[in-house]
Amino acid sequence: MKKLSILFGLFFLVSLGYSQLQWQPQNSGTNSYLTDVHFTDQFNGWVSGVQGLILHTTDGGANWYEQDPPPNNVYYTVCFSDNQHGWAAGFGGKIIGTSDGGTNWTQQSSGTTTDLFDACFVDQNQGWIVGGDNGTFPNYDPYRVILHTSNGGSNWSKQVDQNDEYLLRAVHFSDQTNGWAVGESGTILHTSDGGGNWNQQMADNSYHFYGVHSVNSMKGWVVGTYLGLPHVAVIFNTIDGGVTWESQDFGTDESFSDIFFTDENHGWVVGGTSGQANITYTTDGGINWITDYPTVNTGLTAVHFIDNSTGWSVGNLGTIITTSTTTDVDDQVNNSDIEIYPNPASNYLTIELPGQTQSSTSIKIYTSIGKLVFSASIPANSTNGSRNINTSNFSEGLYTLAIQDENGRNTEKLIIQR
Repeated sequence: MKKLSILFGLFFLVSLGYSQLQWQPQNSGTNSYLTDVHFTDQFNGWVSGVQGLILHTTDGGANWYEQDPPPNNVYYTVCFSDNQHGWAAGFGGKIIGTSDGGTNWTQQSSGTTTDLFDACFVDQNQGWIVGGDNGTFPNYDPYRVILHTSNGGSNWSKQVDQNDEYLLRAVHFSDQTNGWAVGESGTILHTSDGGGNWNQQMADNSYHFYGVHSVNSMKGWVVGTYLGLPHVAVIFNTIDGGVTWESQDFGTDESFSDIFFTDENHGWVVGGTSGQANITYTTDGGINWITDYPTVNTGLTAVHFIDNSTGWSVGNLGTIITTSTTTDVDDQVNNSDIEIYPNPASNYLTIELPGQTQSSTSIKIYTSIGKLVFSASIPANSTNGSRNINTSNFSEGLYTLAIQDENGRNTEKLIIQR
């Protein structure tokens, strides 16, 4: 995700007991305006930008190189479902797709000439793209569109095609049926049937929204700016599927452009000004937000994390930064006797816990976008602390394994590789 907003925000700083972010610059090899970033695992990532730019890395960003997509003024968004299948969209309704990691890109028929700002795919077939425009002089009649494909982009259909409605800037689905689309004039649209029906949950001329992310059908966040004076950054959150949206925090004189959560607790928002990047993050689902100012002399447009400690953000002047996180006690692996093997895994994974526990042990596995794909528990006082997990149906890539027991919460990176 990314949004074309150059007004960015500042949040109230809460500093005690949270992880410390360490952001390092990467050499993108360009000074272009970068609009979006997406990684499928800790090695493979793509960045989109102006002048039809798409960058790719196979080593976590240590080296970036340009791919050769069809020419376009700007690709506003890039999205991959796995290491091979990806899409980019942008100016004039252009959509391109790849099935070989971007070595070759082919143009897809979008059925629209309006600008397309954001894409979300839940697998290599099901995807959504949103966009629109504000019209032209002298009428400035706004327009919005939501496109959907069920076959990887071979065909795109319009789920929303509306005149006199404000354009949409961002879209995110937590699964194949539940999603949100947000945009200008405080627009929040929601679907629980894969886009068969989109219902408006919020519309307020006081706001523009540029980013949205959800971790399940109930919990989601949107970010943007308050348009009054002074302009302030805003985050709204829902815990009931969008029945109610509550403000979590406000900044000053700026706005936020993108948001990403890896689970219900850990999330990042990016923005800034023309001279200073701004990254605001939470480890408690947004109860508290902490502001970090990495040493980057430009605002940030997009952010993507593959787990709670590894992420990238991009912005103007070819800016790409990456982070590793020094975690707090809740995120540390505090039981060194837990054995996890093999890792990388292929068709199975074994977890062995030491001895008997006084309480049950929860085992959960999340994808790089925070989707829960496995959940199980080992009863208290179990004499068999071993659990074999069938991973043959998991896609290749990076996962987060979370183990919760009486000693706390343990997390471990898990790689599925075949």
